[in-house]
Amino acid sequence: MLNKKGSICFLILLFSFLQGQDVVNYKNVTNKPVFPGCEGFEGKTLDHCNSKITQIELVRYLTYPEKAIEENRSGTAYIKFIVSEDGKIEKPKILRSSKYEDLDSASIRAVSLLFHDKQVIPGKLNDIPVKVFYQVPVKFKLEENSNNQVKLTSEEILNRLEKMKSPDFDNPEAKIFSDNYVKFVKGIIIGFYLKDRRVIDDWEEFFKEHDLNEIPDHTKLTARDKINLGNLLGEINYIKHSIN
Repeated sequence: MLNKKGSICFLILLFSFLQGQDVVNYKNVTNKPVFPGCEGFEGKTLDHCNSKITQIELVRYLTYPEKAIEENRSGTAYIKFIVSEDGKIEKPKILRSSKYEDLDSASIRAVSLLFHDKQVIPGKLNDIPVKVFYQVPVKFKLEENSNNQVKLTSEEILNRLEKMKSPDFDNPEAKIFSDNYVKFVKGIIIGFYLKDRRVIDDWEEFFKEHDLNEIPDHTKLTARDKINLGNLLGEINYIKHSIN
């Protein structure tokens, strides 16, 4: 058993060892970094939240290079970066290239801006804040030409609509928006497309006419709200594109 003096010496040696360590792998820290919105989560739930929030945040800063759009190029760049002892995102680097320099550069730029206006809780090893490696895939994918898209049958669309439900939200405004959105979309798709066989050319303009373009303030949503809303809108977009 260590006496008081021995314990102090051990802690000093441990601190010196950690100071000498450049960066610790995300999986090897005692306490993993916590990205904004994931506070209170632990274990695999925290891992899932960190991953989802990072992808949501990337959308704010990711710009698809114009030349890549013109040339119909897509790809995925894997970026590694450091979460510093102060909770800052530092030194983003290419872990695996997308094979296109402009996509890689756009990925680095987006990652460098992650959480720059928010506070990340740094990772710890034995209660001491340390630098932690984290990696994230940055995907570039253009929507396929409508002529090449997989179309859903009427039966498949109805089946997906029946399964579509408004999820639970922490923010009351998000719940109201989601309930109305789901109800409206179901009614429109069933009425316009499945019954009357009419197609809506401009969904965005159509929603604007019906006051359904205002998504709740992103900054007021919890991590769960953002994930649920993202999943819901993703499913609706999939159905919309499959019938146009």
